[in-house]
Amino acid sequence: MSSISHIFQEIRPVCVELSRYVFLPDDLFDENDPHMLQKLDQIYKILNINLNSKDNKKQDLNSPQFAEYCFVPLSQLLKHNIKSQYCKQYILKCLVPILQIWNPMDFQVFKQLLPILLVLLLDNNSKVSDSELFIDIFLNFTSPTKAIVINNEHDTGLLGLLAQVIVKLLKILELKKNLSLKYRLKIVTILTNIYVEIFQKNGEILSFILPGNISSLVKVIIGVSSEEGGHAQNKSVEKLTTNFANSFNPSIGGTNTKVPYPLVIDCLQLLQKIICIVYNDEDNTNNVSSVTTIADIIDDKETNGPYLQVSENDNKNSHPHRDEKWLRGTKTQVYKGVSTVLSQLLNRNNVYINQEIINFCSEIIRTCNSSLDNCRELLTKALLQLSSDNLQLIKTDDVENIINTVDIQKTIRFEQISTFQVLINSISYVKNYECLHILVVQIYENLKNVIKPKKPAGNMLLREEYTMQSPIIIPSQIEAIDTVSLLNKVLSKEIEGLITRLLNVIGQNIPLQEISNIIEYLLSDDDTGVGVWVAAELLHKIGTCGTEQEMQYLVVSDDEGMDEELHANIELVLENCNENITHILFHNNEFDEFKLTVSLYSINALGCEILQSNFKTNLIDFLPPIIECLAMDNEKVRRLSQIVVCNTAKMVANMTVVQLVHDNIDYIVDYCGLKLNNFLTARVGVILSVVCQLGGYEIISNFKDILENLFRFLDYYHGYESLCIEFYRFFIVIIKEVKKKYGNDLVIEHKRSCNTTFKPWGMENIEQIITFLDDNKGIPLEETINNGEVEELIGDSDDELEDENTEIPWVSPIPKDTYTLLVQISNYGERLLTHNSNVLKNLILSAYIEIIPLLASQYNSFLPQVAQSMWHIVVECSLQNDIFIEPCCKALQLMIRYSGDFISKRFINLYHIYDKSESINKYFNGVKDRKAQDGAIIQVPRTILRKKLAISYMFLEGVKVVELTMDDVDIETVVRKYCMGTLSVDEILDIYPNSVDFIA
Repeated sequence: MSSISHIFQEIRPVCVELSRYVFLPDDLFDENDPHMLQKLDQIYKILNINLNSKDNKKQDLNSPQFAEYCFVPLSQLLKHNIKSQYCKQYILKCLVPILQIWNPMDFQVFKQLLPILLVLLLDNNSKVSDSELFIDIFLNFTSPTKAIVINNEHDTGLLGLLAQVIVKLLKILELKKNLSLKYRLKIVTILTNIYVEIFQKNGEILSFILPGNISSLVKVIIGVSSEEGGHAQNKSVEKLTTNFANSFNPSIGGTNTKVPYPLVIDCLQLLQKIICIVYNDEDNTNNVSSVTTIADIIDDKETNGPYLQVSENDNKNSHPHRDEKWLRGTKTQVYKGVSTVLSQLLNRNNVYINQEIINFCSEIIRTCNSSLDNCRELLTKALLQLSSDNLQLIKTDDVENIINTVDIQKTIRFEQISTFQVLINSISYVKNYECLHILVVQIYENLKNVIKPKKPAGNMLLREEYTMQSPIIIPSQIEAIDTVSLLNKVLSKEIEGLITRLLNVIGQNIPLQEISNIIEYLLSDDDTGVGVWVAAELLHKIGTCGTEQEMQYLVVSDDEGMDEELHANIELVLENCNENITHILFHNNEFDEFKLTVSLYSINALGCEILQSNFKTNLIDFLPPIIECLAMDNEKVRRLSQIVVCNTAKMVANMTVVQLVHDNIDYIVDYCGLKLNNFLTARVGVILSVVCQLGGYEIISNFKDILENLFRFLDYYHGYESLCIEFYRFFIVIIKEVKKKYGNDLVIEHKRSCNTTFKPWGMENIEQIITFLDDNKGIPLEETINNGEVEELIGDSDDELEDENTEIPWVSPIPKDTYTLLVQISNYGERLLTHNSNVLKNLILSAYIEIIPLLASQYNSFLPQVAQSMWHIVVECSLQNDIFIEPCCKALQLMIRYSGDFISKRFINLYHIYDKSESINKYFNGVKDRKAQDGAIIQVPRTILRKKLAISYMFLEGVKVVELTMDDVDIETVVRKYCMGTLSVDEILDIYPNSVDFIA
């Protein structure tokens, strides 16, 4: 009491001075007296400062006697007919701290103060400051520390006054959008104090004002701003008891605004308390009717039942207002309000609001399970959408009703994410498995309608329209593949994930016998592949619920085995997958993307992830078609195939992809051979290319029989462009693998090279010649230089190479069998260069650029190929079309480099042909960078520049070899005309050092 004593000593003289003014007779009293107003202000400041002081504890300041002492002059002041709003404001300001310390308050004082406060506060309420003052006063006036209890619903006078307070507060809360959040939260606190503390959770009292309260709270929660007026303007209990259907229509005459989540949470808590107080099952046990259907009503009428009459229970009901008729009339409107709130708040997806929704729904289900039975499914659905926890409040019947009423077609078409979340979280509560069976069938049928099957393209032996593109497989990157979306062309990735998760959960929660029945239906007439996918997802996560007992089906070891029924279902789905893939590949119908991708996905999910090592025995049938899918043009199919191949190697065979290909190469080769024997040539070359890229050079030795078949097909069907292109792409892969294997070991030496004047004798300058002549004086020329060397020096490179009886030593690091294969590829390339296809010609020339260094590693075998046809066919091809100039010149450059002076005469003839050719000279006559009118440099197009560079490099390579036999004027022309305008001087000198005389 020391704090109160201190404040009393301070405020007592002020109260005495104020009394001198307020006790004056009416004819002498002045309500605007500045001295009186000053004393009122002093009282407010003294109380407010001490209440907010950190030194004083609020509980120590509670004193009804002190508060009553401070209120005496104010009560006398109020006896005068105060009209001045200015004076009223001072009185109300003083009442705020006085009411704060008036704890506890006598009930009679409460009844006396309530009308006084209403008179003072309800006269002028247009300003925000007035609203704040109203809120502060009633926050203190209704505080639980007042210990005021009203538990008599028949005290209509007092209840009418409180109803006016409630109306005023709801009006401010609903309409005063410019009011700060702090004060709006205070309003909810006041209403909570009235309903819970003052009314002591009296549901009978609250039932009278229930509709208006719920209507206003719903509008506040969803952010609907209505016009001034409506139910909030009426200051009577009758308005708050107006039919809820009429008072609640939040969508009419207003706009939606986003409400701060703290206010939403507080309003939701208040709404939950009101509903639970009024509709709790304990108070409404006798009011709950068993009549739920029209048939029940008819039966009730025939038996003159309680639905149509007042029962004895009604007469004995301790809550006469909340009878059965009232319950039936109001709970439908409660459903509408709760439905509106939940639909709005769930869309906000706020973590704090969501947690409060869970509390809201759980408490109403727990407290009002029977009274608000019409809301159970709505509340259960909200719980399922937000939480998958094993909530004991959720009933199986409600969950099954929710599942049965879901429109799957609408849910999938409009991608209703919330509905999928509800379904996923509800599965574990279902006991009627027929309900889930129907759900799976509905998903299957609706997805079938979304994904239309495509007609197969037919078995096309040699398709001219077959793609010209080839997949690029990089073995080092084959395992770096992300997951692939299967339904991205018809559904979003999020919806696909939700459908997948839903099917997984269904598979985890129903018996295997039921799954067997579902799978049998799914695979009975599956022309789209949807059935395979749905079946695979049902089986995919069986055993992954978490416990050790439930994990028995996930990883299957050789020792423990697997449930026979589960294994049979998996084998059935895998068999369908393999049939789908084989059928699509047989008919070359690679455009049936979905069916192919889901089959590959299902093989990965069931074979690789579930069967694992038990799937190894099936690789003979499954691996070759999957490898063929790696060769498909469709990117999604290739990516999924890579995933399956990688997981097969890792999970099934426990090895790398390269080892997997090596171990199963016989099956793959037999598969390709069987396709060729049946004249199914499409993708055979690409399959072999993929296998060769994955397996490397060592795999080539297994292709012997296949290669013979490929060459035979080229003999008979060389007119088919697509066939030749596909096969020759495979040949290029072989060439690159050989080069990768032996490229670093190639040491190419040819004895016929004659790069400078003195090199045939091993001499490089004039000093070496003088020394040589001095050392060999008197020795006949024929003894110094044998006839063979002279022939080599002056021999004609155009003379045909003579067959020798002696066996040519093998110097190439490339094995003879592989070298012979390269020669065969080269020979077929020479023949196919006569084809009309420009794509094929470019491909063969690219192969020549790769293969010439390899063939040159066996010098004596390489020269006949150059002499007989290779040189001639490449030169002829370069003059046919400008597009071949670059690859042809690169090939000619390599032939010159590796043939040495053997090619001298041919090169000189080539020079004269090119020098006279308009198709060659047009690139060197005036084709150079030039300036535009604005001064910008217009560069030569890159395609033309590449051709010029190829010609220049080829000519430089040639003159370096034939400088002894080529006329100096021609060499100068080569350097000046064909090189200097294209290459830098340093580049020219680096390739052909003796060109320095022609450059100067």
